Amino acid sequence: MRSRHVPSELCRDAVLGVAGLVLCIGVRASAQNANGRPDAVALFERDTTAWCIPSPMSASRFDSVRIVAAVVPFDTSYRYTWSAAAGTVTGTGPAVWWRPTGAALGVESINVRATLNDHLVAECSARVAIIPPIRRDSARGASDLAARALLLPGAQEDSGYARYTYVLFASKPSAQNLARYRAVLREYVRQTETTTNYAAAFGKDSAAVKRLHVTYAPVQVPVADSESDSLAVESMLLSYDYARARVILSRLPGGHARGPYLVSGRRPLTSRTSNASIYLIQELATVPEDLVAIVLAQFLSDAAQDRPSSAWDPQRWSVRLQTALAIVAEAAKPVAGGINFWRDAVQKWISVK
Repeated sequence: MRSRHVPSELCRDAVLGVAGLVLCIGVRASAQNANGRPDAVALFERDTTAWCIPSPMSASRFDSVRIVAAVVPFDTSYRYTWSAAAGTVTGTGPAVWWRPTGAALGVESINVRATLNDHLVAECSARVAIIPPIRRDSARGASDLAARALLLPGAQEDSGYARYTYVLFASKPSAQNLARYRAVLREYVRQTETTTNYAAAFGKDSAAVKRLHVTYAPVQVPVADSESDSLAVESMLLSYDYARARVILSRLPGGHARGPYLVSGRRPLTSRTSNASIYLIQELATVPEDLVAIVLAQFLSDAAQDRPSSAWDPQRWSVRLQTALAIVAEAAKPVAGGINFWRDAVQKWISVK
């Protein structure tokens, strides 16, 4: 049989299609036995590749992470041996649960070896970011639901939502940042559901709207809910209302001429008065392009769980989010300075005004 070489894009596709945003490391095992000769088993006539796919990509010590070992080519006879320096692994086979009990803040690796007849087939590691636990508001119950809505000319935000976030571009895309704009909108669409669809799912439960964390994007013309995600992204990019985005940004202290920006707070921003509310601002202009999707996903995940209350402190959320983003960035893109390097970088991305 011919050798099978699996492209690295498979890992990326698995990341986006199976577990949202995940971190995976694959190691190819040669189809040879201990003597360097081809094994008699037909499987070993092919090179085998494995990826470890965690979901979610970040967790606190109170959470659980589902980890799947994807081995190509697959065989039901594989035996999987899992290990981790911290926490506990529950289950057997290619999919297990890992609970990071006792793990310190940082990046943990969960490892697996796939064997057949005591021969190593492939091995891989999943890198999971261990982040600070989110403060729970027992009065609010479950996490908020990530929703999206379009802000059309002359229209205002609906009232009563748990939190309001905005995807704001201060200027039209250039050749240098067009891919970044697309990455932001792609993740925005993928991570959220439309308010229209939530309203249909809620039915007569009108109080459920209080659980929605709605992220708005100003556009000049409507984008049909029925459009595919990729088409919705292109439609929003073509009809984006840059003038209104600049007007919204002008309501915030300081200058905001770059972007893209994520602006989040308890109240609608278009009707903001001088001291109406405080907003957390995350600038994505200097975030490495290959981390934009991961950063936005972590932002939305945090916002949905660190839900506002009468004592909501955006400064406290900012500190926690900075720590979480630094750890997630290091897990996805290790650098020489480690988490300290990313902590310094993240402080430039986030502000409270």
